[in-house]
Amino acid sequence: MFSKRGEVGEIIATIVIFSLILSLGVAGTTKILSKKFREYADCGNVNLKIEKSGNYDVCYVGTATNLGLKFKLKNSGEEEIKGVIVNMMGTRDTQKEILYEKISAGVQSVMEISYDKLRNGDINEMYVVPLHSFINASCYDKIIVTNNIGKCSGGNNSKT
Repeated sequence: MFSKRGEVGEIIATIVIFSLILSLGVAGTTKILSKKFREYADCGNVNLKIEKSGNYDVCYVGTATNLGLKFKLKNSGEEEIKGVIVNMMGTRDTQKEILYEKISAGVQSVMEISYDKLRNGDINEMYVVPLHSFINASCYDKIIVTNNIGKCSGGNNSKT
């Protein structure tokens, strides 16, 4: 009779030891991976700015129902930007677009995006959030906000 209790005790001890070793392994791996992801998500070297096109940060061309927005972004940081999240605030609704266009450090890029004026109303404000690193980390602390939006003049239609 004692031999059965001894066997059950050994099985329970084995399961407890195995569970302890497994949980320590998972905890250690999680800590290492979370540290790496924090490093990749660090936005300290990200610096994205809107360059004016004529009198406006963002200019548009289009019709009463749809606008083509154009804006220049300059990466003056040390890290490559993988893309941007663009939130456009209209008088009736908002529109969100994600543009996956790489902008190397020190390079300026012209972005073009379509805005549904019929659904969202007149555009009032635009938010641009940089994405960086291979995990496309969003740098909300580096957000660009502008309400300097107007109709493109003749010189603003070019891609320079």
